[in-house]
Amino acid sequence: MQTCSDAPKITNPLRILLVEDDYLLAEGTARLLTRVEGYAAKVADHPQEVMQQCEAGQVDVVILDAHLPETVWNGQSISGRDLAQSLKANPKTCHIPILLVATLLSGGDRSQLLGQFQADAVYPHLLHEPNQILTWVQRLYYNRFQRLHERSFRSRLMAWA
Repeated sequence: MQTCSDAPKITNPLRILLVEDDYLLAEGTARLLTRVEGYAAKVADHPQEVMQQCEAGQVDVVILDAHLPETVWNGQSISGRDLAQSLKANPKTCHIPILLVATLLSGGDRSQLLGQFQADAVYPHLLHEPNQILTWVQRLYYNRFQRLHERSFRSRLMAWA
């Protein structure tokens, strides 16, 4: 049985993949993440492209629209929730933090997204709120990999001393 790889590499800049059906909104958010924080943000609009980039190790964080209306993969309609579940079920991609963008949800819906669909966090705002998206991405990534960062920093310190 394959298990989730638990030791992803730390990259600089942080590589973010935005999956959003509104292309202009996604491009604007990607530019914001790149210009303000220096992240390497890309936009993808097809589930196969998302899976390929994630499996190839080209992504550190996925920002994923929970709905993705009219998205089809392998002949079937797929939502962002379904795609999150597929990423978390894949041993090559399960370590990648997923920020699921889902506005207008109740607390129960949010719990379901975190549990059943295995998102790491649910972003309850619209993507056009720049300060909030930056805060959420930083919190999600750095909290998720805090121990890895601490070990890396300590080993660099020991090597330098």
